[in-house]
Amino acid sequence: MITMRFLLAAVFLIAVFLPSALFAGEPSMLQFAPNMRYEDKVITYRINDCPRYKWMDIEKAFNKISGLTPVFFNPVIRDEQLVVNCSPALKKAKKGDDYGVVEMGRGGPRYTLGEHYNIIVGGEVLIERDHDCSEPLVEIHEILHAMGYKHSSDPSSILYPMLDCSQTIKREILDDITRLYNISGLPDLVIKSVTLKKVSKDYVIRVEAVNSGMTESAPAKIIIKNTDTGETVADFAFGSLEPGAGFAHTVKANYEIKTVEVELKTGFEEMDKANNKAKARLER
Repeated sequence: MITMRFLLAAVFLIAVFLPSALFAGEPSMLQFAPNMRYEDKVITYRINDCPRYKWMDIEKAFNKISGLTPVFFNPVIRDEQLVVNCSPALKKAKKGDDYGVVEMGRGGPRYTLGEHYNIIVGGEVLIERDHDCSEPLVEIHEILHAMGYKHSSDPSSILYPMLDCSQTIKREILDDITRLYNISGLPDLVIKSVTLKKVSKDYVIRVEAVNSGMTESAPAKIIIKNTDTGETVADFAFGSLEPGAGFAHTVKANYEIKTVEVELKTGFEEMDKANNKAKARLER
């Protein structure tokens, strides 16, 4: 969100379904949560209820960000990832206004999915007031909020909560956007944990897996082997998983098992296949 003196403030609603973790390099401290990005570097958007001149300012803001980063914004008429609305009360903030309390706009993600990456499922921007700056600073500020970026304490930054027409998009923001959107948007199935316990006369194997990637995974298969004998204890298929979604599966055997190896069999490209195997020893 921005107000005039101007106060730029972010209003956002984020439901992170699984905790975020460090991944693909050290996440910056610039965002509301680590590694926030849209699923793809092409982000669709729709502009609603804005006068023509403001529509042009919003388009200019999108083009400015696109020109400096790998992200491309594509206008659509439905099923958009990011929506921009203009307040019915949109009017120019004048120099005589109390700029410390005049709210210029709001922006932020609706919610996110994911574990290592916080994939933005939808973003919203509301432009509430006009301004006298030659560049669309309010519009850029709110779009950056919708891309997951929070306020800066640097008065010269476009993400500072008070607007000044000399503010710019800082290199650290551009570099972070480039870092995030240069990562291939793929699924990444991970075996999160494997346990092997003896319960009464049974040997119980519990497997937990999760999609830690950026996109929905296709159906896959898990194979559990007794590493001492090479015998397959169990194999089972499971359906597609959204980013951050996971499942747990339990298998029982009525014969002694001391160690097991679990392997995820996927027929699709992933961010990292090295995490598709795990072992477990019998817990004493």
